[in-house]
Amino acid sequence: MSDYPKNIRGSFAIQTAIKGTAVQPDWSITNPNAEGYIKNKPTIPSAVTETIVSGWGFTKNTGTYSKPGNGIPKTDLESDVQTSLGKADSALQPEVLNDYVTSTQLGQAIGDAITTTLNTSV
Repeated sequence: MSDYPKNIRGSFAIQTAIKGTAVQPDWSITNPNAEGYIKNKPTIPSAVTETIVSGWGFTKNTGTYSKPGNGIPKTDLESDVQTSLGKADSALQPEVLNDYVTSTQLGQAIGDAITTTLNTSV
């Protein structure tokens, strides 16, 4: 006894009685009037080859990236990227730090201030 519901078994039995025998669908049949022809088959495109892809302007991916020895030339970048890099180059200029206190000097100054405070309050 089949595990299929009765209405499906009955439907198959009716189709078999009308047609005589069940027909095996065949993907390779192209005549729409032939037994086994499959309607509404999707069109399978031909394989996309390396030649086709290179015709689109792409090259074969080797899985690695090799940065040019001198870096990426600025002229290879989009104009807005070049503009942004130009702004970044001039945004912060190095400054002579002779007039600034080092952390060691700051620590010494704080220590001196605490010592002076303690000595004067005693």
